[in-house]
Amino acid sequence: MDGYSGKPTFVIDSNKTNMTVIWAELREDVQLREQAKNLNIPQLPPPPATDATVVLFFIEQISAVKAEPWSIMTYSFFPTLGTAFIGQQAMRPGSKDTTQLATFARCEFSWTNPNDDPRKHR
Repeated sequence: MDGYSGKPTFVIDSNKTNMTVIWAELREDVQLREQAKNLNIPQLPPPPATDATVVLFFIEQISAVKAEPWSIMTYSFFPTLGTAFIGQQAMRPGSKDTTQLATFARCEFSWTNPNDDPRKHR
């Protein structure tokens, strides 16, 4: 697989120090999962909601990190450009296998506080 199954939503707390990542299935993924189930093909569910630490918060860039034993996730969002990067580096405990995944996406941003919306700063 070359990406993530599901659509992520990133929620940053009002203190701009923590971020929660919530994954939802895409409509077409639900249909594919049902077809796979009928064919007895095992399917992995979308990842569970997780938390990350916001390490940079500017209107032009928001970055967060989730570090765990054997794995690190990095999230970089560019609200004024409508883009995001997600990176993951990990190793399998007890082996010499390592993996790296880097993804890029166009995305939409919404702001609880309208003053944070970068479109108002152009």
